[in-house]
Amino acid sequence: MFIRKTFILILMSMLMFGSLYAGNFKKAASVKPVLVQEGSLKKWCPVCGMNLKMFYKTNHASKLKNATPRQYCSLRCLAVDMKEYKINIDDIQVVDASTQKLISAKDAFYVVGSKVKGTMSKVSKLAFADEEEAKKFIKKYKGKIVSFDTALEMANKSLNSDIAMITKKKKKKVYPMGKKIYQKMCNHDIDPLDYIEINELKAMIVKNKLCKPLKEKQLQAVALYIWEVKRVSNHNHNEQSVKVNKKEKCPVCGMFVYKYPRWAAQIFYNKDSKEGHYSFDGVKDLMKFYFNPKEWGNF
Repeated sequence: MFIRKTFILILMSMLMFGSLYAGNFKKAASVKPVLVQEGSLKKWCPVCGMNLKMFYKTNHASKLKNATPRQYCSLRCLAVDMKEYKINIDDIQVVDASTQKLISAKDAFYVVGSKVKGTMSKVSKLAFADEEEAKKFIKKYKGKIVSFDTALEMANKSLNSDIAMITKKKKKKVYPMGKKIYQKMCNHDIDPLDYIEINELKAMIVKNKLCKPLKEKQLQAVALYIWEVKRVSNHNHNEQSVKVNKKEKCPVCGMFVYKYPRWAAQIFYNKDSKEGHYSFDGVKDLMKFYFNPKEWGNF
């Protein structure tokens, strides 16, 4: 009995120590973060809306086909974006968890499965420029070293389960919190269909004071409620004048056009006695195509 109790106490101490140990690592930036996106929306992830500074050590960055810079809170959000956009894998960067500088993801040493909590994922993935630094991290927080390709493959394989996990949490806590904040503290005329992505919505809420002053957690909750609950409802009631099927992508940026009915635009053409058209997520990309069609289309 004594041996059994002693074993249980040791096991509990190990678990508590491991939990505290992992808690020593902070994912927030401890230096001035490098934010590559443009304008007032640069502070937030375009996929999930998370504050990039708060999760800086798991940040990734990329460029779209039209050279627009993108920055994500996590490898998971990069994986989501890669499903929608054509992103050159050789251009992807990641924050070195040690130096907090942006480095080439292809050259990084990824530590996966450490005791540090994952960002938007069940399994943590942190990158290092120096293999020795990655090994030092493993001694303290466990995990194993893999390449970027392997880490990305892992992110893609767990994407559905990670999304399901996050959605469950949002439905249980985040959406109800966001709804209360929206009803009590925000302008009810906010139309989510006026915005292309969630980070743009968050930027406008802050810039135009569409809500009373909010802490970041409150801002994230209300933005998610507006973007993922009210926006879906508004979209379902919005009559789309430009007819676009769900497979059509903007030839300039690669975005699925049907998601943005308010901004959708089209160019029709006749080539070799055959009629066709291109659909765009907005007039800006339509004009880029119009003035230089050979760069974006098969002409």
